[in-house]
Amino acid sequence: ELAVEAEVQSATARRRKATAAAKVARTAGDHRSQRIYEYDLLKAMREQLQAVEDEMSMIILQDDALEFPINRMTSQLAALSVRVDDAKRRAHRRRVVATDALASLEDERSRVRMREAMRSWASQTAEREKAERYREAIEAMWAKTQQQAAAAPGGGD
Repeated sequence: ELAVEAEVQSATARRRKATAAAKVARTAGDHRSQRIYEYDLLKAMREQLQAVEDEMSMIILQDDALEFPINRMTSQLAALSVRVDDAKRRAHRRRVVATDALASLEDERSRVRMREAMRSWASQTAEREKAERYREAIEAMWAKTQQQAAAAPGGGD
Protein backbone atom coordinates (compact mmCIF):
# COMPACT_ATOMS: atom_id res chain seq x y z
CA GLU A 1 0.00 0.00 0.00
CA LEU A 2 2.82 2.40 0.86
CA ALA A 3 4.68 1.39 -2.30
CA VAL A 4 1.63 2.14 -4.44
CA GLU A 5 1.19 5.52 -2.74
CA ALA A 6 4.88 6.34 -3.31
CA GLU A 7 4.52 5.34 -6.95
CA VAL A 8 1.50 7.66 -7.34
CA GLN A 9 3.44 10.54 -5.76
CA SER A 10 6.48 9.85 -7.97
CA ALA A 11 4.33 9.78 -11.13
CA THR A 12 2.65 13.01 -10.05
CA ALA A 13 6.05 14.66 -9.53
CA ARG A 14 7.27 13.49 -12.96
CA ARG A 15 4.08 14.85 -14.56
CA ARG A 16 4.55 18.22 -12.87
CA LYS A 17 8.18 18.31 -14.00
CA ALA A 18 7.22 17.43 -17.60
CA THR A 19 4.44 20.03 -17.54
CA ALA A 20 6.85 22.70 -16.34
CA ALA A 21 9.44 21.71 -18.96
CA ALA A 22 6.79 21.79 -21.73
CA LYS A 23 5.79 25.33 -20.66
CA VAL A 24 9.41 26.45 -20.75
CA ALA A 25 9.87 24.95 -24.24
CA ARG A 26 6.63 26.55 -25.45
CA THR A 27 7.68 29.91 -24.09
CA ALA A 28 11.08 29.57 -25.73
CA GLY A 29 9.46 28.62 -29.03
CA ASP A 30 11.42 25.40 -29.41
CA HIS A 31 8.91 23.06 -31.05
CA ARG A 32 11.16 20.01 -31.03
CA SER A 33 11.86 20.33 -27.29
CA GLN A 34 8.20 21.11 -26.71
CA ARG A 35 7.19 17.84 -28.42
CA ILE A 36 9.76 15.91 -26.38
CA TYR A 37 8.48 17.43 -23.14
CA GLU A 38 4.89 16.84 -24.18
CA TYR A 39 5.81 13.21 -24.84
CA ASP A 40 7.46 13.09 -21.39
CA LEU A 41 4.30 14.68 -19.96
CA LEU A 42 2.13 12.07 -21.69
CA LYS A 43 4.42 9.30 -20.40
CA ALA A 44 4.26 10.74 -16.85
CA MET A 45 0.47 10.95 -17.09
CA ARG A 46 0.34 7.29 -18.20
CA GLU A 47 2.57 6.34 -15.29
CA GLN A 48 0.36 8.30 -12.94
CA LEU A 49 -2.71 6.58 -14.42
CA GLN A 50 -1.02 3.19 -14.01
CA ALA A 51 -0.16 4.04 -10.40
CA VAL A 52 -3.78 5.02 -9.72
CA GLU A 53 -4.99 1.80 -11.36
CA ASP A 54 -2.54 -0.17 -9.20
CA GLU A 55 -3.82 1.63 -6.14
CA MET A 56 -7.40 0.80 -7.17
CA SER A 57 -6.40 -2.86 -7.62
CA MET A 58 -4.91 -2.88 -4.12
CA ILE A 59 -8.07 -1.32 -2.70
CA ILE A 60 -10.20 -3.90 -4.53
CA LEU A 61 -8.02 -6.71 -3.14
CA GLN A 62 -8.37 -5.27 0.36
CA ASP A 63 -12.11 -4.92 -0.18
CA ASP A 64 -12.32 -8.55 -1.34
CA ALA A 65 -10.36 -9.63 1.72
CA LEU A 66 -12.90 -7.82 3.92
CA GLU A 67 -15.87 -8.92 1.88
CA PHE A 68 -15.24 -12.66 2.40
CA PRO A 69 -15.58 -12.62 6.21
CA ILE A 70 -18.55 -10.29 5.93
CA ASN A 71 -20.26 -12.67 3.50
CA ARG A 72 -19.41 -15.62 5.75
CA MET A 73 -20.85 -13.82 8.79
CA THR A 74 -23.94 -12.87 6.80
CA SER A 75 -24.38 -16.51 5.83
CA GLN A 76 -23.92 -17.61 9.44
CA LEU A 77 -26.41 -14.97 10.56
CA ALA A 78 -28.94 -16.27 8.04
CA ALA A 79 -28.39 -19.85 9.24
CA LEU A 80 -28.78 -18.75 12.86
CA SER A 81 -31.90 -16.84 11.95
CA VAL A 82 -33.37 -20.01 10.45
CA ARG A 83 -32.47 -21.93 13.61
CA VAL A 84 -34.03 -19.23 15.80
CA ASP A 85 -37.21 -19.27 13.72
CA ASP A 86 -37.29 -23.08 14.00
CA ALA A 87 -36.80 -22.88 17.78
CA LYS A 88 -39.60 -20.31 18.01
CA ARG A 89 -41.88 -22.58 15.99
CA ARG A 90 -41.06 -25.60 18.15
CA ALA A 91 -41.52 -23.57 21.36
CA HIS A 92 -44.90 -22.35 20.14
CA ARG A 93 -45.93 -25.90 19.28
CA ARG A 94 -44.84 -27.10 22.72
CA ARG A 95 -46.84 -24.29 24.37
CA VAL A 96 -49.88 -25.37 22.37
CA VAL A 97 -49.39 -29.01 23.40
CA ALA A 98 -48.85 -28.01 27.05
CA THR A 99 -51.94 -25.80 27.00
CA ASP A 100 -53.98 -28.63 25.49
CA ALA A 101 -52.62 -31.06 28.10
CA LEU A 102 -53.48 -28.63 30.90
CA ALA A 103 -57.00 -28.16 29.55
CA SER A 104 -57.34 -31.94 29.26
CA LEU A 105 -56.19 -32.39 32.86
CA GLU A 106 -58.64 -29.76 34.06
CA ASP A 107 -61.44 -31.46 32.11
CA GLU A 108 -60.47 -34.84 33.57
CA ARG A 109 -60.39 -33.32 37.06
CA SER A 110 -63.91 -31.98 36.49
CA ARG A 111 -65.08 -35.41 35.27
CA VAL A 112 -63.50 -37.11 38.30
CA ARG A 113 -65.23 -34.68 40.64
CA MET A 114 -68.52 -35.21 38.83
CA ARG A 115 -68.17 -39.03 39.07
CA GLU A 116 -67.31 -38.76 42.76
CA ALA A 117 -70.31 -36.49 43.36
CA MET A 118 -72.57 -38.88 41.45
CA ARG A 119 -71.23 -41.88 43.41
CA SER A 120 -71.75 -40.01 46.64
CA TRP A 121 -75.29 -39.05 45.61
CA ALA A 122 -76.03 -42.63 44.50
CA SER A 123 -74.59 -43.99 47.74
CA GLN A 124 -76.63 -41.54 49.82
CA THR A 125 -79.73 -42.31 47.76
CA ALA A 126 -79.17 -46.05 48.22
CA GLU A 127 -78.66 -45.56 51.96
CA ARG A 128 -81.86 -43.47 52.17
CA GLU A 129 -83.79 -46.07 50.19
CA LYS A 130 -82.40 -48.86 52.38
CA ALA A 131 -83.28 -46.90 55.53
CA GLU A 132 -86.75 -46.19 54.11
CA ARG A 133 -87.32 -49.90 53.35
CA TYR A 134 -86.05 -50.82 56.83
CA ARG A 135 -88.37 -48.23 58.41
CA GLU A 136 -91.29 -49.54 56.34
CA ALA A 137 -90.43 -53.12 57.37
CA ILE A 138 -90.28 -52.09 61.05
CA GLU A 139 -93.59 -50.23 60.76
CA ALA A 140 -95.15 -53.21 59.01
CA MET A 141 -93.90 -55.53 61.76
CA TRP A 142 -95.13 -53.12 64.42
CA ALA A 143 -98.51 -52.88 62.77
CA LYS A 144 -98.67 -56.67 62.53
CA THR A 145 -97.70 -57.03 66.18
CA GLN A 146 -100.35 -54.50 67.11
CA GLN A 147 -102.96 -56.35 65.10
CA GLN A 148 -102.04 -59.66 66.66
CA ALA A 149 -102.15 -58.13 70.13
CA ALA A 150 -105.56 -56.60 69.42
CA ALA A 151 -106.86 -59.87 68.00
CA ALA A 152 -105.68 -61.90 70.92
CA PRO A 153 -108.22 -62.59 73.69
CA GLY A 154 -107.95 -60.22 76.50
CA GLY A 155 -105.48 -58.20 74.58
CA GLY A 156 -106.72 -54.75 73.95
CA ASP A 157 -106.34 -53.55 77.54
